[in-house]
Amino acid sequence: MSLPLSANHSRRVSAPWLALLLATSGLMAAPEKFGNTVVKNFAVPDNFGPPHETQIKSLLQGDEAEPQSGGQILIRGLKLQTFNEAGETEMVVRAPQCIFDTVQHAVYSDGRLEAQSGDGRFFFEGQGFLLQQTNSTLTISNRVHTIIKNPRPAAHKK
Repeated sequence: MSLPLSANHSRRVSAPWLALLLATSGLMAAPEKFGNTVVKNFAVPDNFGPPHETQIKSLLQGDEAEPQSGGQILIRGLKLQTFNEAGETEMVVRAPQCIFDTVQHAVYSDGRLEAQSGDGRFFFEGQGFLLQQTNSTLTISNRVHTIIKNPRPAAHKK
C-alpha cells in the first residue's frame, strides 16, 4: 500500500530532518568516534518555502536517536507529523523503532507502524514500511489494516 504523506505536499523535502540535527551536534561526522552516543527527546521541524517559511510543514520527533554506520540513524519512538499551510495537522505517523537513512533520504523498518489523518477519520497500521522523503511516499509492506470513520458524504452530481 503506497500513500502520499500529504495531498498538498508535492515538493521534495529540502533537508533531511535528523541529519541536520545530528550534523549540527557533530554526531554525523564520525559516529564511531562517539560510541553509543544517544540524542534523547529531539524534535526537528521542516518549514514550508516562501511565502509560508514561518509555518511548519513537518515535525520529526523521537524519544532517542543513535548514529549508526553509513549515514544511518536508529530512531526509537518515532513520531512524524505533517501540516498544511494553514497549520492544520494532516497526518501523524508513529513507529516504535526505525532507521533513518540520511544518504537515501528515507525512513524504514520491518517493525510496526501506525498512522492517522489529522481529523481522525482515517487510520491505518501495518508491519514493515518505507517512507521516502524525496517523493513524500509511505509504503506499508505487510498486514495492512485501514479504518475509515464517518466518511464525508459524496458530493451529488447534477
